[in-house]
Amino acid sequence: MFTAVTIIGILFAIVIHEFAHGYVMYRYGVEIAEAGIGVGKGIIPHFYVRWRNIPIKISVLLIGGYVMPSEQGNQQIKALDYRKQSDIYGAGVYSNVIFCLLMGNLAFLIRPNVIFLGSYLMYFDFIIIPLLLFRRTFCRYFVPVVGSVLLGYILYLMFVNGPTSAVGGPATIVKMSVVEAVADWRISLSDAFSRIATISLAIGLFNMIPLIPLDGGRIVLSWINAMKKERMANAFSAVGVFMFFALILLAITSDVLSFT
Repeated sequence: MFTAVTIIGILFAIVIHEFAHGYVMYRYGVEIAEAGIGVGKGIIPHFYVRWRNIPIKISVLLIGGYVMPSEQGNQQIKALDYRKQSDIYGAGVYSNVIFCLLMGNLAFLIRPNVIFLGSYLMYFDFIIIPLLLFRRTFCRYFVPVVGSVLLGYILYLMFVNGPTSAVGGPATIVKMSVVEAVADWRISLSDAFSRIATISLAIGLFNMIPLIPLDGGRIVLSWINAMKKERMANAFSAVGVFMFFALILLAITSDVLSFT
């Protein structure tokens, strides 16, 4: 039962990340062609609902979500200044951190010695909650700065402990998501909320990394474009895409090595 709660919570963390981008796009007048919950092409059954004239596709295979601007919408985003673009790109991380705090505190209320941050949760709340009150500062400055520090830390761990030691792939996430049944329902429920909080935070932190196509990379790229540095923007995009796929490859390799 609580494994199902965990899986649903993690899927919700992914969906709210994407829909947070879409909501800010909508607020800034960006035309959205389609949004969706899950994947549903070809033979996979799906249906549509509409919200504010935006078609939202809902698939029976509820894995992930997406928000797709129209061609005109993409041009509208490019025409926005750095601050508004950062608000759009940072909104997903912002929503993940809020969801993480909600799940983490629920877990703590059910079982104070919960896995997620444990006794340090109150300090985490004390630092993050005031920062979340300043959403635009969070998106425009906190996300790219923390993402850069995180990328540096990952590279440091890769250099010190080996290339596959600092990252984990889909199998690692699935392993973290599985909640073992125990006799005390309070432990099970708090553990489920704790794992949801952990994965939601991990999604947010991963997207902070300043590599294209991650949110942190898009924020940095919009800042470079605002300075009219075309060569720098092209170099950043190329290096960012290369490093992103290198990290994905290392994550999958890490999964293979850890499960063999």
